[in-house]
Amino acid sequence: MARKSFIATVLYVSLLSSQGVHSQSNTALGAAKESDVIHVYAAPDDNTPPIGVLLPSESATPVAESQGAGGIKWYLIKIKSGAVGWIKQSDSE
Repeated sequence: MARKSFIATVLYVSLLSSQGVHSQSNTALGAAKESDVIHVYAAPDDNTPPIGVLLPSESATPVAESQGAGGIKWYLIKIKSGAVGWIKQSDSE
């Protein structure tokens, strides 16, 4: 359990301190509609609040995948700036 918490904290700090994954309140979201952005999470869990968003114009590389609760598939992604976080498969399609 402590390892999961540590990993989630590292991912959270990595996302917050990087360029590219934007805070949900960030003005960089501009004209992007809520339905067009992909929510990025610190852990592969729906009960974890999103820590940022990936804009439609941004790309990401899948690094790993995990099967979450309810059979939801999650992808650990890395963006060009080096930031990492989790997205749900259903959000990325």
